[in-house]
Amino acid sequence: MIPILFIQLSVLCSLCVANPQKRPSKSKEPFDVSKSGEYAVVGCGSANAANVVDLLETLWSALLPAIQDAESATPSRAYQTFFKNVEYASYVSNVLANVSTGASLYPPTKFTNGAPVLTCVTAAGQFKYKITTTGQEEDAYTECLRKPTEVAKSMSGTSFIILCPNFFTSPSMPAKPPPNNCLTVNTYINRFQGFQKDRTGAEMVQYQLWVLLEEILHYYIFRTSSQWETLTIADIYDANQCLRLSAKDSTENPHNYLYYVAMAGVLTTMAGVSTRPSGTVFPPVPSGNALAALLSSTGNRTDPAGYTPEITDVDFGD
Repeated sequence: MIPILFIQLSVLCSLCVANPQKRPSKSKEPFDVSKSGEYAVVGCGSANAANVVDLLETLWSALLPAIQDAESATPSRAYQTFFKNVEYASYVSNVLANVSTGASLYPPTKFTNGAPVLTCVTAAGQFKYKITTTGQEEDAYTECLRKPTEVAKSMSGTSFIILCPNFFTSPSMPAKPPPNNCLTVNTYINRFQGFQKDRTGAEMVQYQLWVLLEEILHYYIFRTSSQWETLTIADIYDANQCLRLSAKDSTENPHNYLYYVAMAGVLTTMAGVSTRPSGTVFPPVPSGNALAALLSSTGNRTDPAGYTPEITDVDFGD
């Protein structure tokens, strides 16, 4: 499984605080902007932007079976496996619905009214940020080169999701999974079967589509959690470890959603559905404790306690 980094930061960007009533003119900007629903795809170039837009459109179709399942009176075994308690079904469904619509839950940026901004970095100096716990400044492109196995970064507390060059070029990460790509159960020990230690299920979600979904889920889980200002995000990747999370903890771990969506009927043909829904769904807040930080030695963790993002600068060059 290609590791994905979830960072606590403040982004040093001036474009992000522009007047939301005044959209940028593409002819006057040195970067390209494509739209898919409410999502913006920035600085990716025509070919890669088309790829990301196609992934977003596919993702919307892939999410529908899970959204509908979680809304049903009796959610499926897939829901029961990864979320256990029907008390959280409405929350799960609404988080996925927000992903589907690209709901705007953050302050407006120059590119969207607060919906996720998928930003490709192709040169140093395009996207700089500061890690709030250390004050250290980082350059997103330089980090992509320094850590080539990290293909995407969710900028916690902001609308930005960084896509590294390797997101598009990694030979081990195809764009989309094949139909009926499900986890295999070892019935003798009642566990999911996998081929990578501490990464059971990695081969199932090692696709651009699921990487994109994971990063977008960070955006919505961080913002809609009952304790979003003090939430400790623990990325639990291993399917069997996801299985052992409590019902409440499961709702705050992106991979529980990935496995659920993948097993609820992804990439099925939705007859009669041709347009993306619009609007924002604000999930009801379930009760319970925040996700425990020490459930696993794997995964990237950050503690954004009391964090308020201050966005001041993104520069794609002249």
